[in-house]
Amino acid sequence: MASPTEVRKGKVLNYQGAPHLVLDVQHRTQGRQAGFMQITMRNLSTGSSTNTKIRTTDSVDILHTESLKLEYSYIDSDGYHFMDPESFEDIILSEKLVVEAKDFLVENQSYSILH
Repeated sequence: MASPTEVRKGKVLNYQGAPHLVLDVQHRTQGRQAGFMQITMRNLSTGSSTNTKIRTTDSVDILHTESLKLEYSYIDSDGYHFMDPESFEDIILSEKLVVEAKDFLVENQSYSILH
């Protein structure tokens, strides 16, 4: 478990039992009250976004992630197909996982994917 002040944009949190990608973080204080973190994040399971406040005295679960370098191949009814250039393995991602990037994907272009 970690302090909410360690949360940064791009980190993945285990929030309410599901992985959430942090989109924006702001540290706020109100007068004499304890500070809190205003966090905007996207649920990686459902694709929905949420905006939440977490007190700086609470703790959060930051998940360990790795970045994979994959090459975008094509899209079909199964989803978005990416290829690992080292093993030539085909990896399929659903549309809800590539929500913001889907309009900008270019075939045979390499992308970093959080895993």
